[in-house]
Amino acid sequence: MKTLDEVIEMASDWTNGFDEMSIENQMLYYLKMYRSDMQIYAANQKLWEDELAQKIKDFGDAKERYIARLKELDIGTLNEPLTWDELKAMEGKPVWIKLLGKGKWKKWKGWDVIGGFDDDDFGFAMCTVRGDYYYLADLGKTWQAYRKEQ
Repeated sequence: MKTLDEVIEMASDWTNGFDEMSIENQMLYYLKMYRSDMQIYAANQKLWEDELAQKIKDFGDAKERYIARLKELDIGTLNEPLTWDELKAMEGKPVWIKLLGKGKWKKWKGWDVIGGFDDDDFGFAMCTVRGDYYYLADLGKTWQAYRKEQ
């Protein structure tokens, strides 16, 4: 099989004297355009590969920096109490609720799903799918919510 350059050279000789708009000259024109595009692509391919390799390296470096920083901060073990605004953004999601009261209820803790928020006679409340109401005024006093089990 002949190379593209050989085919173009042969076609150039063969189409010599043909009308410029002949199908043969049009085919030769497109072969030359194809060769030109392939040369541009080949020249840029190495550049693209080098740029991609650098971006992958940069991403890997950044990932390692973030992992190291997270380990420094010990993010994986943090389980700060959720604020009211954070709870409002978690509607329909599970939260770990811990009662802080006295008596038999002070030891209750467990998972529940935030069903919605309400404003009733007692104030702003978070309703759960179990039907419990937890009031904003009592947050941090009689109850607390967390992202993970506490």
